Amino acid sequence: MELRQTDFVSSRQIGLKLDVMKKTVWLILLAVCATGLLIFSFCNRCCSSSGDGLATDSDTVATVLQPDTTIYGESLEYGMSTFSLRTDAGDTLLLDRNGNGRDGQLYGNLDHEGDRFALTVLGADSDMPSVGTAINLSDLSHFDISWAIHNGRLLIGPDTVNILSLSSQCLVVEMPDHQQRTYLPSK
Repeated sequence: MELRQTDFVSSRQIGLKLDVMKKTVWLILLAVCATGLLIFSFCNRCCSSSGDGLATDSDTVATVLQPDTTIYGESLEYGMSTFSLRTDAGDTLLLDRNGNGRDGQLYGNLDHEGDRFALTVLGADSDMPSVGTAINLSDLSHFDISWAIHNGRLLIGPDTVNILSLSSQCLVVEMPDHQQRTYLPSK
């Protein structure tokens, strides 16, 4: 077998190839780092708490990081402008339904004394505190969905939603993407 000059690679040629490979690896590593920095910088701008970004507390479970101010209890009696509740702690609250010149947000049936409610209170230190939001949990329990209440807001799964209508027969909500979703009671 005859060996030709082209069959041998000189150590100089190997050194040049290694130098090219090292430079290529460094360039790839540099490109990956630059891409990572761009993505990180974009996420910081879009997801900042300033409200200018894409994510907001109203459409994520991040709301749960805030202390929950919801009060739970059973409804007592209703008037044209009042709402009373016996809290789970045993206190009785008499609340104005339209305090501070605006109506409280009341979701669900108000006709049954003894229904479970979750509510928030406005002006708790005033002479006549008022209903912020009241959600009838007895009505909400008719639906076979995973839900929670936090600060008087309804969470369905990981999403904080706006209640458009609630009764024992139908729940209509606005999802974070502004799509309406209707739920019917489970059988």
